[in-house]
Order: sequence, then C-alpha cells, then structure tokens
Amino acid sequence: MANPQRENGHIDIANEIAEKLARTQLSGTEHRILWAVWRKTWGWHKKEDRISLSQLVKMTELDRRSLRRTLKGLIEKNIVIKNFGRDKIALGSINFLRFNKDYETWKGRDKIAPRVKNAPKSGVKNAHHKRKERNSSKKILKKEFFELVNLLIEKMLENDPKANVP
Repeated sequence: MANPQRENGHIDIANEIAEKLARTQLSGTEHRILWAVWRKTWGWHKKEDRISLSQLVKMTELDRRSLRRTLKGLIEKNIVIKNFGRDKIALGSINFLRFNKDYETWKGRDKIAPRVKNAPKSGVKNAHHKRKERNSSKKILKKEFFELVNLLIEKMLENDPKANVP
C-alpha cells in the first residue's frame, strides 16, 4: 500500500496557478511533462534545472518523439521556458527548463476548457460498445480454444486410453 508523506518531499504550487491550470485546456501528455518539470525544479526548491529528454522520458514513460513534440509545444505556448545556460556547447542537448508561472504571458491562453454541464453521451456509448465487441470476441476465442483442447484430449485417449489427462 502506498503511503506518501509530505515530510518525504512535496511540491508547492500556488493556488492561483492551480486554478488557472484547471481552466486551461492542456493534453494529458502536456500535464505529464509539466508534473515532471515541477518535480525536477520546484520539488527540489529550484526555479530551473538541467533536464535531459531521457530524464523526462524516464519520468513520464512517454516515447521520446512524442515527448519532444509536446515539450516544444509547451515552450511555444510559453508555459515552459527553455534556457541554454552559459555553457551552451558544453551541455550539448541538455537544456535548462522551468515552468513559467506568469500565466498572463502564456500564448494560446484564451483556449480555456469550455464549461460543460452534461458530457456528450455519444462518446461513452461508442467506448462501451467497442468494449462489448472486444469481450464477445474474447468469448468466441475462449470457446474455440476449449473445443480444440477437448478434441486434442479425445485424440490422445484414442491413441492411449490409459493416458493421464488433466
């Protein structure tokens, strides 16, 4: 059972930022990258840190290409800021990343998640319908599998009536 304790480390996020992010339309991948950046920076009481793509891949379990594309989008939206630092050549592809807490400078910030009173039910029906189809095909495969096993057992008993059959 997981038992995280605040004393073992935590990330302080201002309520104002949390409220703004709750209304900002970001993808799940963007949220995962933000949490990783927060963990590597604010989680260690730093404003920015050198974070390699491989570190982000390990933390988020995203594939490298998707992570790079999504991180580039967060940088273009000015939600994450990338700095090269003083030793641009020595550091290679490892950049300094930080979360931009000045949400008024975020680009595309007017893309606020719409308020929806009732979620459309059509998407739920389609997802449920697909799940039913998948389950029925599993049942068919199981049935065919057991029929083949029974046929094999019959053939084994025809060849050797004293065979141990499970």
